[in-house]
Amino acid sequence: MKIYLAWSGVTDSFGPPNRKNGRYSQHGELYAFSTLEKRMAFCDIFQTKYNNYPVKINQKQARSKNSGSTTIEYADYLAQITDNIDSIGGL
Repeated sequence: MKIYLAWSGVTDSFGPPNRKNGRYSQHGELYAFSTLEKRMAFCDIFQTKYNNYPVKINQKQARSKNSGSTTIEYADYLAQITDNIDSIGGL
């Protein structure tokens, strides 16, 4: 199944660095959607509510936002958000 991702966050890093590459994760939230239309609707609602438009990103870009986590930790995180696909967190 194809997933469509949106990212809302800042460029500040947080957490401990990755033990292998020394990189940090960026502070923000990743959202997953089953269709492009649902992602666009979420982005519009999010912008109206928080005056901040989420960035549309692909899986490679999403991984770079979570550079501080190990591959296994990132896979668990991605599985968690795709289990709750199309959940818009109270919007």
